[in-house]
Amino acid sequence: MKTSHIKNVVLYAKNFYRHTDDVVKDMQRFMQMDGHSYKSINTPEKVWKVMRQDYLEWVNSLADMSNYEDEYQHLLKDVDNVVSWADGAEAHIWHVLITYSSSYIPMNAKYLGYPKYDQYHMPQFNINECLFDRTKSFEDWNKAAKDFLDVSQEDRCDEYMNILMDKYPFEKLACIFNEMGDHTSDSALQDELWDLYTNFMDENTTRDGSVTPKFFNLYSEHFYLRVSAAHGGADFSVEAIFTNATYTIPGKLSIDKVSQLFKMAETDNQLLVDYEAYTKKINDVFDNCEFHSHTKAEHAIDVISSIRKEIEENYCGHYDNLVNNGKLGIGIGYFWFNVKVNEDNIELNIKMTHIFGCSIMDQELTTNTRSIDGEKY
Repeated sequence: MKTSHIKNVVLYAKNFYRHTDDVVKDMQRFMQMDGHSYKSINTPEKVWKVMRQDYLEWVNSLADMSNYEDEYQHLLKDVDNVVSWADGAEAHIWHVLITYSSSYIPMNAKYLGYPKYDQYHMPQFNINECLFDRTKSFEDWNKAAKDFLDVSQEDRCDEYMNILMDKYPFEKLACIFNEMGDHTSDSALQDELWDLYTNFMDENTTRDGSVTPKFFNLYSEHFYLRVSAAHGGADFSVEAIFTNATYTIPGKLSIDKVSQLFKMAETDNQLLVDYEAYTKKINDVFDNCEFHSHTKAEHAIDVISSIRKEIEENYCGHYDNLVNNGKLGIGIGYFWFNVKVNEDNIELNIKMTHIFGCSIMDQELTTNTRSIDGEKY
């Protein structure tokens, strides 16, 4: 991945540099730091022309990177996209900045280098991670940015997973399981989730501290852990698993057989009874609305039925990966549906998942408004 020609613009996009109320002047400042002469970017139109060339140079450098195959085509196609809130060259500039702010360019010094703070180049102060205190010195800001960008992907994963572990409501979760007859404790649940994570890291971390660049769905008895390690990132979210049902039908893959599997779930009284019992208990234990859900079996039936009908209508289109790969995963309405094609049968597994816990991501230093734009200085 080639980023040497856009490092300071990307640092700006990821909020390592502050934003004024004139994005064109901001770009002129940071594009000069990236080596462009002022004469070549002295109008908004010239800024966009050069930014476009730099963007394409970066995108084309992804073509031979196996873990960027899908993104390469997408980013190439979107080169001339615009945002809705700006006009002319600025609309193009903002689109490129938003792309740079996302997860495509890893948040580390290898690809970004380090910002250089002085009276003309200062950080964005209202980012969620609170890296920068406006009362500190230039040296303090430089050190804070360097410390953040020098963290390995493995260490970042550990940091963010610890954040998730610290805030997840294990005690209340244990209470729900115990009252439903599944005897466990908050410490046992913590150990289970941490083991799920550490086993994953043991299998997917290299000597240089990088993690297999993919998305993973990990399951244990009580947890569903989603891991995003693509493009050098680190992001985790977890849900508790309350019901787990599997249905099997013999024969080869066909739309009728997939439809039959979902109809079996729609009429499974035990699944519906479990759904009602668990959702009611969740609503009782959590006395605010954070995790409240519908408690009637009819809601579960509606969710399952809606997925069945959507697959029936789009089987050869949107869900063609079921045919090509022999499996399909869909999540909606606190349910996860996994269809798997075996040698002599088709299998549907349904998990009722609830009580979300999400860690922060390192892909972008988001502002209070969840965007690369923010408070102006």
